[in-house]
Amino acid sequence: MSAIAIVVWVAIAGLLVTLIVVIRQLVRLLETLQHTIIEMERAVARTNLELHRVDGVVSTAESISNTVDSASRLAYVALSNPVVKAISIGAGTARATRRLRRRR
Repeated sequence: MSAIAIVVWVAIAGLLVTLIVVIRQLVRLLETLQHTIIEMERAVARTNLELHRVDGVVSTAESISNTVDSASRLAYVALSNPVVKAISIGAGTARATRRLRRRR
């Protein structure tokens, strides 16, 4: 065998060793990525559960807000007219009392 052939075989052997090392590192990297992806999927699942819970809280708050708004409008409509009438009666009574006192 010639010296050139030996150098070529040594170079090829060196490349094969390097290739094996790179492949092993890629396998470790893929395993790490797989674990990372699994953890990310778990985090996304937990976040989705929390999001659904928060959505329920927001829906409940909106419902309560609408109920309070409706009750407030109903109370305003129910009480505003009688209150205005009571104030008017009070003002009219006060005016009548003053007039009666002036005449005496």
